[in-house]
Amino acid sequence: MVEALTAKLTQVKGISVTSSAAIEKVGSFNSALEGGKILGANYVVDGSIQGSGNNLRLLISLVDVKTGQPVMPPKEFSGVTGDLLTLEDNIYTDAIKALQISLTADEMARAGAHPTERVDAYQAYLQGRNALRGKPGADIVKGAITDFDKAIKADPLFALAYTGIADASLRMYRDTKDPQWAQKAVSAAEHAGQLAQDVPEVHFALGSVYVATGKTNEAVAELQNAVKLAPNSDEGYRRLGDALRQNKKPQEAFAAYSKAIEINPYYWYNYLIRGNAYYLEGGKDDEALADYKKVTELAPKNAKAYSNIGSIYLRQGNWSEAIPPLKQATDLDPTWMQAWTNLGNAYFYLKRYDESAKYYQKAVDLSPNSSILMGNLAEAFRFKGDKQQANAIYDKAIALAQKEAEVNPRDITTLGSLALFYAKKGSDPLAVQYIRRARGIDSKDVSLMYNSAVINTLGGRPAEAISDLREAVQNGYPLGQIKDDPDFQSLATNPDFAAIVAKAK
Repeated sequence: MVEALTAKLTQVKGISVTSSAAIEKVGSFNSALEGGKILGANYVVDGSIQGSGNNLRLLISLVDVKTGQPVMPPKEFSGVTGDLLTLEDNIYTDAIKALQISLTADEMARAGAHPTERVDAYQAYLQGRNALRGKPGADIVKGAITDFDKAIKADPLFALAYTGIADASLRMYRDTKDPQWAQKAVSAAEHAGQLAQDVPEVHFALGSVYVATGKTNEAVAELQNAVKLAPNSDEGYRRLGDALRQNKKPQEAFAAYSKAIEINPYYWYNYLIRGNAYYLEGGKDDEALADYKKVTELAPKNAKAYSNIGSIYLRQGNWSEAIPPLKQATDLDPTWMQAWTNLGNAYFYLKRYDESAKYYQKAVDLSPNSSILMGNLAEAFRFKGDKQQANAIYDKAIALAQKEAEVNPRDITTLGSLALFYAKKGSDPLAVQYIRRARGIDSKDVSLMYNSAVINTLGGRPAEAISDLREAVQNGYPLGQIKDDPDFQSLATNPDFAAIVAKAK
């Protein structure tokens, strides 16, 4: 019911609908009204479903979140399971009347179109979508894929069932980094695109898999189509912003994120995503910090906001100042991997390597298939003086990064990480090969400039390292990290390096 009404209401220009994905990120709440307030909604569709055997009885109301009063008093909708699609149409029609919205002819036509006329296929699809809500494990995600397969078997032309397989497979890929899941996600999404071109969810699925596999031009085009079909979807504009940022169009990405905030200014996640974009762009720490603080106002128990505030202090070189918000994040959500790894970073730059390794290990335990986290753990052992253990962990990080590069060969973050891992193991030729490949894809990325400086330092090329550092600083790389990075110990007496550090002070 949630999926069906969301899909119908999203296509109405006068309505902005909170997506199921947004509800997942909030987690549990005690009542529909409380959830509506957390999500920044003006109205909530609330109700209950009862049934015995093949009979259904639904009691549905539309409630004003601000007043807590119904604008559509509880109304009963009854039928049998075979009438599910008709029941959904009737609920949608009554909700539109209660909101006093006039539909255009196109909107009425789209709302009347069903994704499938096979109720058994539809029910299997909805079971799969329901399974994907929250943070399910691999077995649950695979079970959802089984449900989507049942839906396709019942109706081979059911496009939404293919989007379900795409979304579930993409989640499996992100958890496992197994390239086969990425291929399955692309195949399912593209098949959905062949079946339906006027369904926003199809373009959302295509955009997401193209972003994940490095096809950024295609991702932007698909998501632009999605927001045309669902112009009041803040999720659509968030996804479009992600694709534009991946496509190296930061100003357009900021505009898309800001549009998402304009559509729903009370939903904390919109500010979090724009803050992340400001943070990743570099040189916009003040804007990022303002967005993160807005998140703490709207959602005081949100671990990610505190974690990201800590990230900004880290980038500014305020290692001790970063620790309190990061610990607050881990207290609020012990499963938030990024906060643990950033705690590891803070203690690493304070040269407290034993504590650093402890926090890095917690992050790896939560996300064992992340090459970056594995590399961080190796780094702590390297500076603890345990070279053998460090190299063994670097080998794991390299293997993970190679798998990621198979899926997206143009992912500069992965290529840059591979370059660093090889450099820190002492394999300078491979390090140079990967950093040149990454910078050939994006010569203006400041993180790659910094990585190149580290690689040239470890490779005994101080002049090239200084040149890289100057370029990185001129393009906005934060000075705080440079002065405390132990990889630059060999440059300590270099007057040019001293001049760069002086700026940091």
